Amino acid sequence: MANPELSQAKQQSRYTLQPPPLPMRHPRQPHKPQETPNPGHASPTAPVPLDPQQPPKPTSDSARGGHSSADARPPTSDRVAEFRLDIPDGIRNMTQHAGAQIHGSVLLTVTKPTRAQRIQVRFLGRQRSQLQDAGSQSPIASFVTVELPLFDRQLTLWDGDADGAGAGVLEPGTLRLPFTVALPEVEYPATVRREGVCRVKYSLWAEFERQSVFCDRVLKTPKEEIWISPRVYPGGGPSEKPLRIDAEAVPRVESGIVVRVAGAVSQSPVVAGGCVGLHLEASTAVGGGSGVEPARYTVRGGRAVVVERMDVRGLIRGFEQSQFHRTDVWVQPLKPVQPDSAPANNAAKRTEPSAVFTSNGSLRIPVELCPFESKQLRCRYEMRLEFDIVDSRSLLDKVTRQSHLYSVVVPMDVCTAPVGVRLPWWFEGPAEPGLRAGGWDVERAFVAWDGNNPTWMALAEKRKGTPMV
Repeated sequence: MANPELSQAKQQSRYTLQPPPLPMRHPRQPHKPQETPNPGHASPTAPVPLDPQQPPKPTSDSARGGHSSADARPPTSDRVAEFRLDIPDGIRNMTQHAGAQIHGSVLLTVTKPTRAQRIQVRFLGRQRSQLQDAGSQSPIASFVTVELPLFDRQLTLWDGDADGAGAGVLEPGTLRLPFTVALPEVEYPATVRREGVCRVKYSLWAEFERQSVFCDRVLKTPKEEIWISPRVYPGGGPSEKPLRIDAEAVPRVESGIVVRVAGAVSQSPVVAGGCVGLHLEASTAVGGGSGVEPARYTVRGGRAVVVERMDVRGLIRGFEQSQFHRTDVWVQPLKPVQPDSAPANNAAKRTEPSAVFTSNGSLRIPVELCPFESKQLRCRYEMRLEFDIVDSRSLLDKVTRQSHLYSVVVPMDVCTAPVGVRLPWWFEGPAEPGLRAGGWDVERAFVAWDGNNPTWMALAEKRKGTPMV
């Protein structure tokens, strides 16, 4: 039979603390025995058993059903919590043309009363070209960067010195200032970037100027790049008049023969993004009385290459210098037309090159073609026709398909829209973009700095690490 006194002692010992480990002592100090608690009395630090019928008491603000004190605190201690440009994606991701309007807003959020002078938006257009200095005496080629501003427009959206006090006070909160940029009815150079050649860039940003103890501080937003493209090429729209081609292709390697090319492009100028007909006939001929038999060489195939030619000019040491750079934009193979006299059941004879290479098809014009002209840059396009020549008596050339490359360059006028003639922007006199306050469907607004402020909520969610839905 179990001892009742022993069972009661075990039940009471459940709520007693275990004796702590012996403390560290110095070797010379005498050892004092550790006092053990009385099993019959509960320790003052012992935990009190919980009553299953009594609910636990709330110990935090969240358990009481209210907001914690951390949520009521501002999510940031910075004076300027937000300063940026708000431009719709439908405007930011589109190419702008003459007469277009760019709408946007400046968002500024301050957490404390701030003395400020002004908030303004700035629109800058500039072109930069890189030229090789031909008059340099150095054995190493030296390059000079020439920069020319197209326009520099500023608009003050908020002026703290409107009453002559020198600076105004911005209350804590988010201020939205809408604005509109109106491009004039002139053709600016297209936004272009060619490494080591030229750069045309249009930038839009905002500036927040406020007073400091020693000097005025200016805070700038990241620059938004605006893509501008001329709407119409100055040469006019497309016509039904074909472009005749009659030239001789000069070989890159001396071979004693030339390739005579005859044909036409269905229309000129061509439209960017369109398609034009291309008919060509190429044949070999003796060049320069070299004594080479033209019957030995035949045209095997060809390619049509659309080339961008960028002419760069500028003043270096008081003298105007000009250079040009060519870049291949589009390559399209020329498919040969088989003669009708070739038997359909003899594939070998159909693959043999004929005396005259004939191609009758269409040429696709890339949509990104954009000719323009400015004081420093001139962008035009060319079509380069390349032909491969095969020696019929050379077993090596016939088997491995090695060939000499022949090419001819044909100027190609491109327009970006089938409309009437327009003059370049510098012929119409000075014209700059217009800036005005107010947007398309956005009005000037102010939201106080509290828990209902969108910037407050965004920063609070970001601090917690949970993204906003």
